[in-house]
Amino acid sequence: RWAGAYVAERSAVRARQRNGTRPSVQFFVNATKRWNPSGFAIQRGERYSVATSADEFWVDGFVRVTPEGYEPRYDVLSPFVVAAGQCRSYLASSRPRLPAARWFELVCGVAGEFRWAPQRPDDAGMLPLREEEVVFFRVGLGVAFLANHTGELVCFANDADSLYWNNR
Repeated sequence: RWAGAYVAERSAVRARQRNGTRPSVQFFVNATKRWNPSGFAIQRGERYSVATSADEFWVDGFVRVTPEGYEPRYDVLSPFVVAAGQCRSYLASSRPRLPAARWFELVCGVAGEFRWAPQRPDDAGMLPLREEEVVFFRVGLGVAFLANHTGELVCFANDADSLYWNNR
């Protein structure tokens, strides 16, 4: 039952013993996907950091956005909701998946027990996640944190569930 966690921990220990550094991974976060698994196991009680660059970007509709995201505001003169310099009236009736974070901000979470590979052939590319069980945190351009849970690091662009279709 615990083979996944054991294998992940032993791999991290061996990597640290080999080169004296902490294990790390680089991975791509696709703004069109609700979940982007990292393949990186997070262990409770360990310190981690997640970093991006202001040179990296996503496109939300037609607006180029860094992982810091953007804040919409209501423009009383027009009267419209304006975000990233464009009218976005549909944002007034929507909310991002993590309301405490900015729109399109990079958000990560620790999802359940780490899984190295799909358990069944039909699981390919799918994570057995229930969003209410994932512990989310804001990343933006970077964050350091002490893990309170064990699981896999998963990330996403903070958008409304119904708006991922227009992301790039």
